[in-house]
Amino acid sequence: MFLLSFVVTGCNKEPQEQNEIPELQDNQIYVYCVNHDKTDVVPVVYTLNEQEDIALAISEVVTYLSTIEATEEYQSPFPAGITYKNNAVNEIRKRADLSFDILYDSITADQLLFFKTCVVKSVLQIEGLSAITISLTDIANPDEELATVTEYFDEDSFVLSFGDEKGYTQTGIIDLYFANEEGNFGWYFNLSICNGDKFVIIFFLSSFNLILSNKINFYKTILLSI
Repeated sequence: MFLLSFVVTGCNKEPQEQNEIPELQDNQIYVYCVNHDKTDVVPVVYTLNEQEDIALAISEVVTYLSTIEATEEYQSPFPAGITYKNNAVNEIRKRADLSFDILYDSITADQLLFFKTCVVKSVLQIEGLSAITISLTDIANPDEELATVTEYFDEDSFVLSFGDEKGYTQTGIIDLYFANEEGNFGWYFNLSICNGDKFVIIFFLSSFNLILSNKINFYKTILLSI
């Protein structure tokens, strides 16, 4: 088991050159894809066909994200090991629960991070939603007690900087808790970071995996938790 807490504030940074984010017209949203180098996300203008039914609109957006054709600028954020199943909408709570199947052995930590970021930032632009959950079911081990892992996301879960917002950074403290092979709490790690426009958190994920490789009595649970 792996728990992560992230306290975020803003800090200033020198502007960096970035492409301006395209403007939206009526019935349009940004769908977020992975850039060609797989180092950042790219906003792509998409016109929604479904305007009334939230559940159908979610399926439309997620299906588009999973099937979008790669270009020189961007590609689908869906790795080969993730498949969309369905969603359920609670209109009173303005929340949707999205379900996916996953093969953890076929994807990397950074692929999973990009997938979650792009799905969350894309879907939450649908009118009537303020939060979503993403449930990932490990189809290689469906009978395991924790075969399905569910995480909650809202607009503040991922902060992206484009256009006039470039130069925004986040500072925060990440508290990591790891369990040993018996399922008991065994190790705590604290890290202060200041990350900017790019997904430098991927660097930290790689560092955590390196740290865990030297902690042979603790599970490498990064993939189950990002």
